[in-house]
Amino acid sequence: MLCRPARSVAWLALLLVATAGLAPEAVPAAPEVYFSPGGGVRDRLLRQINLTKASIDLAIFDFTSGELAGALLAAHRRGVAIRIVADARQARGKHSEISVLVAAGIPVRALRGKGHGIMHHKFAVFDGRVLVTGSYNWTDSAEARNFENVLVLDDREVVLRYARLFERLLRAAPVARTPALPTRRTVAR
Repeated sequence: MLCRPARSVAWLALLLVATAGLAPEAVPAAPEVYFSPGGGVRDRLLRQINLTKASIDLAIFDFTSGELAGALLAAHRRGVAIRIVADARQARGKHSEISVLVAAGIPVRALRGKGHGIMHHKFAVFDGRVLVTGSYNWTDSAEARNFENVLVLDDREVVLRYARLFERLLRAAPVARTPALPTRRTVAR
């Protein structure tokens, strides 16, 4: 069995090999900027999830959007490898979709910040080639009421730095916390 750093390197290598022949339509031609409310952030996220062929790595603070959870579930069913690092407290929230994703077999790890801190990142790496990052939580409030921003880019070096950060977050989040997430009933997606 590989040690954790070797598994992370192996995962990155597998991701690079798996995404080498992906269709170019999955990658934006230039950086894209979106704002909410009403600026199309959720639609852009849904489109990126639907275009994804191999993998999604998501670091998220708050996740209550049933529509985005449904898109991740559909991607998972079509064979996309999804890994999530979520804030430990928010993941246990009454309206969190994290438990739905865990129940569907999507690997989720819950992480706290240092001391009394939080895991406040909000970014996703799609197919190891596209990065979505910004202040936007994957919530209905972020879409309809909050002033939020999202940047979508495919700069190889920037995406790689976020992929490395995700691996560090994943290693820092104890596996044992994931099963402790509560499960809640939800409408089948």
